[in-house]
Amino acid sequence: IVSLGPILHYELSITDGATVTTVTTLDAGTWYEFNGLLAETEYNISVAAVNVAGAGPAVTVSTTKGVRDQLHQGEARC
Repeated sequence: IVSLGPILHYELSITDGATVTTVTTLDAGTWYEFNGLLAETEYNISVAAVNVAGAGPAVTVSTTKGVRDQLHQGEARC
């Protein structure tokens, strides 16, 4: 593996299969919170690190916002 410098920021995306939201963090130490998520809805969340060479391969996870999560209505943190 060849390093092309430190991570500058992250590219995040979340989709429910119909709508895709993509954001870029301000720096490598920033976390991001997606709001407006619906209960009982499956979401795919992708994260890619970006350095001077560009975005690396994204890591994607799937999760379903369950009934229990309604206490934290509409939130997902990356």
